[in-house]
Amino acid sequence: MVAEKWGVLAAGRVLHIARTGRDARVATRRWRGPLAERPMIAADRVPGSAPPAGTVYKVTQILAWMAGQTCEVAGRIQKRSQVVALVRRLALA
Repeated sequence: MVAEKWGVLAAGRVLHIARTGRDARVATRRWRGPLAERPMIAADRVPGSAPPAGTVYKVTQILAWMAGQTCEVAGRIQKRSQVVALVRRLALA
């Protein structure tokens, strides 16, 4: 769901933050396996994260933080407007 809206790399970051509480970057772009198994290199702690993100609230916090990391103002506004719809789809899945 996140991958459909924000791309596979953003979805990988969201998954890594949910599991570890730390942002990450992709170790290799040539990965052909499942997203959940993609090698990631851990970066800084994400403020307010409390891994593992096992509740809708925690996932919402991660998505909102990710939306705020977009460099362009228009991109931030667009992504923030998509957070609620993403959370609804994740909660119903």
